[in-house]
Amino acid sequence: MRVGYVGLGAMGLPFARHLKEAGHDVTVLNRSDRPYAAARAAGMQIADSLEDCVAKSEVLFTCLPSLEIIEDVYARIDKPGLICVDNSTVPQDMARRLNASLKARGIAYVECPIFGSAWDAEIAQTYLVISGDDAPVETALPVAASSARGITHVGGPGAASLVKILQNGLGHVQMVAIAETLVAAEKAGLDLDRFVEVVSDCGGMASTPLFRRKAPQMLDLPNETGAKLAIAAKDAKEAARLFAELGAENPLIAVASDAYQHAMSMGNADNDFASVIEARRADWSS
Repeated sequence: MRVGYVGLGAMGLPFARHLKEAGHDVTVLNRSDRPYAAARAAGMQIADSLEDCVAKSEVLFTCLPSLEIIEDVYARIDKPGLICVDNSTVPQDMARRLNASLKARGIAYVECPIFGSAWDAEIAQTYLVISGDDAPVETALPVAASSARGITHVGGPGAASLVKILQNGLGHVQMVAIAETLVAAEKAGLDLDRFVEVVSDCGGMASTPLFRRKAPQMLDLPNETGAKLAIAAKDAKEAARLFAELGAENPLIAVASDAYQHAMSMGNADNDFASVIEARRADWSS
C-alpha cells in the first residue's frame, strides 16, 4: 500500500520505518531535514511538500507535536478518498471535529494514538488504540498494527483520544508523585540510588514499570529525551481540562499539570519529562 507519514519525531520515525519493513511504499515529510538521512537509509521516499506526500498516499499517518500544527496540517489536506490516521495525542472534542471536517471533504479521519516510549517505538513494542468510522478503521487497522506489539479498536470518533488523554493523565499524576517522593527521600537524608533500587526491586505497590523506568532518569537526567517535557505538559493540561469539562475536576491532575508548567518555566521544555523533578525540588526549597 502507498503510505505517507508526516512528523518524524521520536515516535514517528521508527513507526514509519516499521511500515516500510512491513512492505509498504512509504513517503515521509518532516518540518526539519534532520531525520531524512535515516529515512532514506530505510528506503523511504522524501516528499517535497505536504501536498506531495498526500498525493503519493492512500493512507496518510501523522504524528505531530502540538495542536496548532495538527490543525494546520489537516486544514491543508484535500484529497477525497484519503484515509488519515493520526498517531498524535489530541483532545476528544478536537478529534470529533477533525473527523466531521474531513468527512465533509470526502476524507476519513482515524485516531490511532501510541502508548509507550521512544525506545518501545524503535523495536515495534508500542501499543495502539484505534477509533473512528467503521470502514476506514477496517482499512487502517492492519496497516497500523505492523508497527506495534498490539492494537485495540475502542469505538467510534473520539473514543481513542479519550482513552489516551485519561491514561496520560493518570500516568502524569504518577510521574509527579514519583518526583515528589524522591525529593522527600532526598530531604530526609536517604541514599537515593539505594531507595530507587529498593522500590524498583521490592515488588511493592509502588514498584511500577513507570517508576522503574523514570525514577533512575530523575536522578540522572538523560541527554537524549524519550519524551519531551513540552509534550508531557501539553498532555497533562489536556487531562486537567477534560476532568474540568466533565464536572469532575481532579486536584491530582491539576497539581500534575501545574508541576509540568513550572518545570517548563525553568527552561526544561526540550528536556526529558523526568526533569519535572527540578520543579518539585524548587517548590520544596521555596
